[in-house]
Amino acid sequence: MNAVEFKNVTVEFDGNIALDNVSFEIKDKEFIAIMGPNGSGKTTLLKTILGLVYPSKGEVKVYGYNPIEHASKIRKMIGYVPQREYISRDIPVKVKDVVLMGMLIHKNIPRFARKVDIETAIEALKIVGMDWAWDKPFNALSGGQQQRVLIARSIATNPKLLILDEPLTGVDVATQTVIAEFLGHLKTKDITIIFVTHDVNPISHLSDKIMILNRKVIAYGKPNNVLKPEILSKVYGDSIKVFECYPCPIIVTGDTHG
Repeated sequence: MNAVEFKNVTVEFDGNIALDNVSFEIKDKEFIAIMGPNGSGKTTLLKTILGLVYPSKGEVKVYGYNPIEHASKIRKMIGYVPQREYISRDIPVKVKDVVLMGMLIHKNIPRFARKVDIETAIEALKIVGMDWAWDKPFNALSGGQQQRVLIARSIATNPKLLILDEPLTGVDVATQTVIAEFLGHLKTKDITIIFVTHDVNPISHLSDKIMILNRKVIAYGKPNNVLKPEILSKVYGDSIKVFECYPCPIIVTGDTHG
């Protein structure tokens, strides 16, 4: 079964093309990395999957459903970690509140956490190595720790599809390694994962396929077939460096923000 299907999808904003005749399929339980330079349409593609952006042409299916016509059904299937999320420092929210809110938003009013919800939230924090912070103020955490809590919030809902938009941006190398490790753990849990990044190196070994996007799909396939100088130079120019390593090549693009 396909988790996501795009067929000849074009997205325009004020006459400017953000995605141009994009077609691809993501099978259920695959780990897909998407990379491309600034303005390449990566976040637009994710928002199209979520039903937040309406294509001007083409067809989008998420587990067989149109994500705009069946928005409520689709969003219950998806865990989403946006590129940036701001939680005001004036709100004394704790880590447990951040994780639980992901589950409570899907409940009917009045919303309250049951014992099973609390147990699920703690388990999600354990997966990302942040269960020790259960009662800590969210805003007292480092940027990398906050990112891990936001990922825990997304997986606590037990999604079929997990979408992460630049989760490695602004975190140190040690945290990138931790995130990659627990994503490897999640990959064994039958979750489809779409991971947008400007630096594919930390997760290329986890990826079933990598998409190179620059408004169009430049390449889409297994990492060793896609991470080649002749392909990447079409997007990043001649400055691209590819170092052959096992199990996947190491890429140096000079692109610091996706």
